[in-house]
Amino acid sequence: MTGRLDHSVGVLSSSSFEADMTVGWVLSLGYVARRVTVNDLRSGAPRPKILIVDGPSISADLPPTVTHGVRVIVVGESGTVTVAGGATVVRDDTDTAGVVQHWIARVLGDGGERVQMTRREQEVLATYVLGATVRETADLHYIAECTVRTHYRRVSRRYEEIGRPIANKAQLLLAMVADGWLRLDGSLGPSAQV
Repeated sequence: MTGRLDHSVGVLSSSSFEADMTVGWVLSLGYVARRVTVNDLRSGAPRPKILIVDGPSISADLPPTVTHGVRVIVVGESGTVTVAGGATVVRDDTDTAGVVQHWIARVLGDGGERVQMTRREQEVLATYVLGATVRETADLHYIAECTVRTHYRRVSRRYEEIGRPIANKAQLLLAMVADGWLRLDGSLGPSAQV
């Protein structure tokens, strides 16, 4: 077994565009999601609880040590291709999204509501919640201090609208991590908006 599992969805695809689109869709459902490679899964870093694989041929190359304990969902026609042991094969047709969403909810529970933010809001607020002052954040991003405060107020208001009030930047940090906008190592999570 390689590494522990985290409460997220991994997307493995030969096309980075399709992987990014799938990650964006999963994020919009309120789950934490990221694009992964087989090497990422082997690295010993936390593995996602769910792995969405684009195509059975990719899944056939996954070693059992990588998929142990992970719900693997293979999207595509299985035909005569062997898929990873224990994988769920979902045919690529009109109800694919609904079936995949069902499996995600079954494993991870209800995704809840994820607050949306622009990539710029994400970048500016990540700098701010990770310890920079308003002035330092403004200087780093070449914006006015009032713009930093505006980003903070807008995003805080969005959290309040869905019943998750933010009273200070420490709470915003926790909310951004919970929603996948910010990783524990301080790097930015994937943005649902391009």
